[in-house]
Amino acid sequence: MWTAPTDLKSWKLMPYPKPFAKSPCEPTCASSGSAGPGEESMAYLHVDICYPLAARNVPMVKMCLDQGVGVNVRLPGEVGRERTPLTKAVETAFEYTAFDTISTIITMRRDSRKMVQLLLEYGADPNQKDGSGLSARNMADDPTQPDWLIQQLLRPDQHPYLRRFLAITDVVWAGGVLTLESMLVGAPQLCQLAEELGISPIGAAVFRADEKVVEVLLKNGTSPNAPDPIGASPLAIAVASGSEDMARLLLRHGASLTNSDPILCLTPLEYAAREGNHAMCGALLEHWTSQGRRDAHQLLSKPLALAVRGYHVAVVKILLESGADIFMNMCSFLSVAELELLRVSAKLPVKWPATVDNLLDQLPPRTPRDFVDAKIKAAGWSNVFGGFGSEEMQTLLAEYEEIAAVAKLVEAESAFIVECPTHDDQHPCNGFNKTSEVVEEVSICPSITEELSAAELDYLRKKARVLALQAKVASPSGSEMPFSKACSVS
Repeated sequence: MWTAPTDLKSWKLMPYPKPFAKSPCEPTCASSGSAGPGEESMAYLHVDICYPLAARNVPMVKMCLDQGVGVNVRLPGEVGRERTPLTKAVETAFEYTAFDTISTIITMRRDSRKMVQLLLEYGADPNQKDGSGLSARNMADDPTQPDWLIQQLLRPDQHPYLRRFLAITDVVWAGGVLTLESMLVGAPQLCQLAEELGISPIGAAVFRADEKVVEVLLKNGTSPNAPDPIGASPLAIAVASGSEDMARLLLRHGASLTNSDPILCLTPLEYAAREGNHAMCGALLEHWTSQGRRDAHQLLSKPLALAVRGYHVAVVKILLESGADIFMNMCSFLSVAELELLRVSAKLPVKWPATVDNLLDQLPPRTPRDFVDAKIKAAGWSNVFGGFGSEEMQTLLAEYEEIAAVAKLVEAESAFIVECPTHDDQHPCNGFNKTSEVVEEVSICPSITEELSAAELDYLRKKARVLALQAKVASPSGSEMPFSKACSVS
């Protein structure tokens, strides 16, 4: 009942009497003439606005206020915790659940702020205390969940630019590009000041995927990393909303990939990897250039671990092609249950208590492939029915491990030349330093191998495999000679 945030026509106001003159703080009951059997104590007046406030239905709250609902009465509730309409509106600004996302939290905060504005316009007292002894001003000043706009609305000495900030925010939500440009003409300091106060409207524009409004704000000095009133960064909002174009736009203007978002508790790339959004991961890494192994490790390790844990094969492939370490240690990114699974797989003794720290001390480094192998082994026959891509992940990780291992051999290619017992310029071994075509020729001409000793033949196999995989590393399309053909010298 009354949960739609914008539906107005389908809502039906219950009849209620005018408030008694005795006490505006006491529950007002329906008169005997309008009440049915057993309804003498039902507080219709309060119920009319209680549900719209809880649902953050701004149009319905306004209709209730227009109908004369009291704004300084106590709403029905648990004894000692009865809210006033204003304290209830402030409370809804910070009521989140584990199922809420950045998208829902942004709209919830916007609608709660509008309800606070409406109630104040209709005469609500910000100093009136509810059943718990708190006033709306006390609740808004909670340092653990501040919102500058709501705090200022409830203050007697409001910031001189408050109304301008509210107007700009509403224009951004409405998508008024021309109006926004005219409001910012000659006042570029407004964007910077809004950012300093933590109320930049760029997050709302990103949420709406309004590229023109975002461009106007960026052009007038707004940082691509300016937090929204809920504390989320624009890039986190773009990623959580699934807007790849917005993410690319913000990255072109210098948005940070490494900042951990307070709402997501992850970086934007980590969140996209955890959710299996390979298109977003590709957009975030499109123009990223690694500054070295440490840089790649810092940015890509946790996203890779999250993607492997979720069996997001496409995301893992993108991260590996972007420079993630296939041999990274997964242990520090796993839960206690997952670490215990690795311990059992490694046949290590139990160490009590089975905490994360104890398990990390006990376990040797485990690669992503080790982790997937352990999960498949633990699943047993049931993996056939509920593997969720585990075997595909296992195959992908095995392939990239092989590519990475041979790439390291390519770096140490000179070591193989030393191992070759013959250094004659005309010796067949030395021909393999030229092209992969020679490898193919050797693989299809067994007569050449008859001239080589066992040591030379061993070197030849290694070299052929290195060259073939080196070609594949250089061109991931896989059009070069296949592994099996390159390694078929026997």
